[in-house]
Amino acid sequence: MLGQLAAEDEEVIASFVQELEAAESGQPGWVFVATLNDVDIFHRAYDKHIGLRAEGFIPEINIGMFNAFLKQPVNRPTFDKYCIDGSVSERQSPDCDLVILKFKCWPAAPRDVLLKRVYKSIEDKTFLIASTSITNFSFEQFLLQFLT
Repeated sequence: MLGQLAAEDEEVIASFVQELEAAESGQPGWVFVATLNDVDIFHRAYDKHIGLRAEGFIPEINIGMFNAFLKQPVNRPTFDKYCIDGSVSERQSPDCDLVILKFKCWPAAPRDVLLKRVYKSIEDKTFLIASTSITNFSFEQFLLQFLT
């Protein structure tokens, strides 16, 4: 593990790992996104107007490349054609941060999305990233539970 995660985040990661194992056994759900520097990136996402929940697993990557490239949201537009820009709003722990991403929403104007993101090494060279959107009405409650 890259660092200490909150118990709630550990449970979320564990459920994503189960889904990942199901996907590897041929069950539907995970979608190939891109090959980036010889790394295949997959995702499974839920998007219903305001809500956005997505998980991604990145097999066969070294921790240096993960930290320098994929962990930095400013690099997301290089492999996500719908992302215009990204930045870290707040780093909450070594494995958890709040990021702001700007997405193309044709035919509407681009939208900013605030995401809580957790990441973890689940094997020697396999990383899992989980992100959940944060809406304005629950943002303060969300921050309180992780900052206290």
